[in-house]
Amino acid sequence: MPVEVNSGLETRERTAAGTTEPGWRSRVRHALPWLVAGWALLTIWKAQLIGWTTDWHVFWTAGHAVVTGNDPYAAVLALPSGYPLFYPGPALLLLAPFGLLSSKAGWLAWGAVTGGLFGLAARRHGRGLWIGALSACFAEAVTFGQWVPLLVAAAIVPWLSGALVVKPSIGAALWIWRPTRSAVLGGLALLFISFLVVPGWPADWLAAIQQTNHVAPVLKPWGWVLLLAAIRWRSPEGRLLLALACIPQTTSLYESLPLFLVCRQRWDAYTLAALSHVAALVQDQYYSAPGQVLETVIANRWPVFLVTLWLPALIMVLRPVREADISSSHLRRTG
Repeated sequence: MPVEVNSGLETRERTAAGTTEPGWRSRVRHALPWLVAGWALLTIWKAQLIGWTTDWHVFWTAGHAVVTGNDPYAAVLALPSGYPLFYPGPALLLLAPFGLLSSKAGWLAWGAVTGGLFGLAARRHGRGLWIGALSACFAEAVTFGQWVPLLVAAAIVPWLSGALVVKPSIGAALWIWRPTRSAVLGGLALLFISFLVVPGWPADWLAAIQQTNHVAPVLKPWGWVLLLAAIRWRSPEGRLLLALACIPQTTSLYESLPLFLVCRQRWDAYTLAALSHVAALVQDQYYSAPGQVLETVIANRWPVFLVTLWLPALIMVLRPVREADISSSHLRRTG
């Protein structure tokens, strides 16, 4: 008798003599891609009403340069921020279609697409991943027009897995969490096409990443504690946390979104989502004043993020696996 046990929004279905009608949870689960896309659109629309200028303007500038035949790396470097474009050629391929739109329209479209794909991945993965869309990590990611929702989706949805190559740092950590041949082949395909569309990107990209201010969490104060995740190296969650702790990054809220993949059940995700809003509140209160140097902000907010996000994720990884944790994943068996 086949039995399927799902968590979060998924209903439990047992097939015996007949089938049961799906409940409201099943209908909501099937609508997750649309619901998350709508939430992303609402978040971006609010940011546009306020008049925020975020990282999306950098990404749109790069995509627009590609479709207009200009050098995307030079176009980004000419922006007032003065920061180079830290993304390789495959990222430019994905940004190019959005560069055909205006900056605001492209921002909304990007949020809808990446949010919808995150919802699709959450529906596939279970374990309360959809709750990550309610976190401050997701809100900051879509507000900034960042890549992490897409990368999380690429780690879960096979036909999207090649997109991990667009941000090699986070992408590598997610591949270590779930290594697949499709991610390697898809990534190689994107690399090949990117050489045809923007032939000179490797030199520009390598020059740009020499100027990065990214630091691995394990090299930050008390970050070495995260190396304890190695105790659970044989588990996907342990590998992911250890890999994320060892890759250079800004340790921002949006880059913490993959931590929701260490949650084994939805209450873990509820906890992490609530703590993310605590982190966001502290960040907005003390580390968002105009004129602050970015490197100083990154250093000062790290203790807050360590306590509210990284250490709880470490506890989840080191906690003994319980029967409830096993039944919270998509489980199929025949008996």
